[in-house]
Amino acid sequence: MSSADERQPKSIPFNAKDTTMSDKLLRDPDTVAPENLDDLLLIMAKNVEAGLIKGGARPGIDYSILDLYELAQPFALEIFKKNIATMNYTVRW
Repeated sequence: MSSADERQPKSIPFNAKDTTMSDKLLRDPDTVAPENLDDLLLIMAKNVEAGLIKGGARPGIDYSILDLYELAQPFALEIFKKNIATMNYTVRW
């Protein structure tokens, strides 16, 4: 094998139908309270992940957990701003 062959990226066969929602990066929580900021971010991130998978993205290859939260932030911020009187967030751990 020549050194040029060694530098070629290895292709990973992928079929969008091979990806199931069980392959997702984010866990399914037992319960959520969307009025809590941390749960709201998780809910929005899970929605983003579902959309990416439907579009053919591969969990852990085409996106990371941090990507999901970064993409979810604008959506969560809008909901938070519109419902500021009813939103809760942790102030002490």
